[in-house]
Amino acid sequence: MEETIKSLIEKFEKIKNKGWIKSAQKGNGGIGRTLEEELGIENNQFELPDYFDIELKVKKKDGIHKNITLFSISPITNDTESTISKIQRKYGYRDPNNPEYKRLQKWFEYKTIKPTDDYHFFKLDMNEKYIYINVLNKDFKIIDTILGWEISEIEKKLERKLQNLALIEAERLWKNNQVYYKYTNMKIYKLKNIETFFELFKKRKIRIAFKIGVYKTGEKKGKACDHGTSFEIHKNNIEKLYNKVYSVE
Repeated sequence: MEETIKSLIEKFEKIKNKGWIKSAQKGNGGIGRTLEEELGIENNQFELPDYFDIELKVKKKDGIHKNITLFSISPITNDTESTISKIQRKYGYRDPNNPEYKRLQKWFEYKTIKPTDDYHFFKLDMNEKYIYINVLNKDFKIIDTILGWEISEIEKKLERKLQNLALIEAERLWKNNQVYYKYTNMKIYKLKNIETFFELFKKRKIRIAFKIGVYKTGEKKGKACDHGTSFEIHKNNIEKLYNKVYSVE
């Protein structure tokens, strides 16, 4: 681990000293992909940390989006229809611009009742095996329960991918219709323990965000498009979950 940290710090210092770097791709993913290319990391979808045993999280410095996506994991599906599709069909809200389509792009916290549309509310709860969703009607009576996520699967995610984490910040510049990034600082953390994750979830420091859109063209038109159901933490709370071990300012 010490050698990996040393290697990452040395490479990051060189990237930092380069100043503005042209984005490796268009869109929101450019900030992370550009750093990965500078570090020599190939683009892959494996359930493993990005840089040997360190997961990388890159945020725009002073950006409005302060929450860090720890990991994405879809809810359990026990029948022929996926849970994401069911949520979109039964509990999603009408797209303001295309009311024939439903979507659900909202976040939820433990035991907090929050509307999904004009008629339904979600309330997250948890037992020894699952984080689940109680669906309430307008009278706040439970009308459905959705098994969301197995505790054991979340634990595996934390064990495999998030034992060590590097939080990196970058500035962004638009120049001649091209995006550039300048990577300014990095903090490296070690997970306190898995129990702390669930304690913070119960304290509403970790939330679950649904990003369910809809296909508007093609063969899948009208069907749910899952952009990743994620467990998120505000960056100001990261040291409640992790211990800081190194910092590059």
